[in-house]
Amino acid sequence: MRILNIVLAACLVFTSAGISVAQNGQADQNMQTATTLRATVQPGPIVAAGYPASADVLINGRLAMRIASSAGGLSPMQRAQIIRDRLNNAFAAGISANELRVGRSGRSVVIMARNMPIATVDAMSACAFGTTSMALAERWATNTRVAMTPSLQAVAGTQQELGMMWSTSPTSTVPLFSQNGTTLGNAIVAGPQSALGQVNSVVVLQSTSNGNLVWTFVPITGTSPSGALTRVDNVGLVGIPQSILPSGSMQMGSMVASSVNQMTSQWNNNVNSALSSQNLALSANAGTKFVPLYSVDNNQVIGAAQVVGSPASVARTQSVAITGAGNIWQLNASSALNPSIGNLSAQTDVVVSAIVFMPTASMPGIEQGGVGSACPQ
Repeated sequence: MRILNIVLAACLVFTSAGISVAQNGQADQNMQTATTLRATVQPGPIVAAGYPASADVLINGRLAMRIASSAGGLSPMQRAQIIRDRLNNAFAAGISANELRVGRSGRSVVIMARNMPIATVDAMSACAFGTTSMALAERWATNTRVAMTPSLQAVAGTQQELGMMWSTSPTSTVPLFSQNGTTLGNAIVAGPQSALGQVNSVVVLQSTSNGNLVWTFVPITGTSPSGALTRVDNVGLVGIPQSILPSGSMQMGSMVASSVNQMTSQWNNNVNSALSSQNLALSANAGTKFVPLYSVDNNQVIGAAQVVGSPASVARTQSVAITGAGNIWQLNASSALNPSIGNLSAQTDVVVSAIVFMPTASMPGIEQGGVGSACPQ
């Protein structure tokens, strides 16, 4: 009997040790899950006249919120740092993307995670982006959910057709300039390595078509837009700076989608003719067309994009998905009309040559570099 008791006691000891190890293992797993997401901050651009430099809140390197204004005696960077700390505390508590919500606390619009306040959306920031506090809060919440949800990475491929090859791998990051020489940040270009090695910068040619703003991106061999420009063939864009996107001053939604469907052929002809007149024509072997520019973050059409590549691949392309990642808007040609996070249906051998936006009255030109309209301080 005594031996049986000793055996039972030993079993209990080992069982308890096993439970302890299992609990510690689960705790380690929970901690690993909680630390998978990490919020950071970095300086952002000035988004409207009269405003200080903004501050960006990033989650795993993806832009979640751009704090445009001071509030409550705090600078944009101080506010961003508070939001960062709150997000990291929320991540440590194991919150998920679907637990973020927008609500009101008194007269303020706030973003909450469970019962934890994350960010207060002030009217001045909303004004800088040309929207309301509630609409900006929804945008920030959506961007935060997207930043918290790792998207599937498309496997870059190559295709050779009619003597030309296009690919979104490899890529190169080069300076982006306006026509007058203003530095607008960095652009990401893609194409065959032999062509990428010749690209030293990208110039944006700005024009209008029936009241719409057209940005045509030309990869060039030079390091500035001065003098005669020499295009590098077989290269296009897959990323542009977030700071140049006029998110607060452009139309979006079903009306834009309808206009895009009506204007695609005309825009394509206009852009290609303008490029030819400046000796910057795309390769004669390339297929080109305009397709809807679809914001995955906002789940709606925000403009149009000219895609370029082999004719067969361009024919399969139905949209360009635009998603935020750090300070860059990623551009993914897609075979889906309404691409989504986790299923971009990427056409990895098609790149972007031009973008069309439909401005509101307050939308500035790209030469000023900034978004939104001035608001009273």
